[in-house]
Amino acid sequence: MDADLQLESDQEISLRILEDAQESAQWNRRKEVSAERYWHFLVLGAGFCGVGILLLKERVQLVWLMINLIAVALSFSWLL
Repeated sequence: MDADLQLESDQEISLRILEDAQESAQWNRRKEVSAERYWHFLVLGAGFCGVGILLLKERVQLVWLMINLIAVALSFSWLL
């Protein structure tokens, strides 16, 4: 191990550390961007569902919608 340290200069070691830090920072930025996109698509999907609900005309469709909403709410409450 000492031989490895003697062969590499301090500058090479510091450059390698800086490169690793930059790669780590880029990975964290990508992760944040994908999390932001996730929330945008989630809101967009909720908006489409809201528009679909407004367009429902049949009472049977509304009843099934309410049954599904209750089922989803119960399943989420069990997860918490």
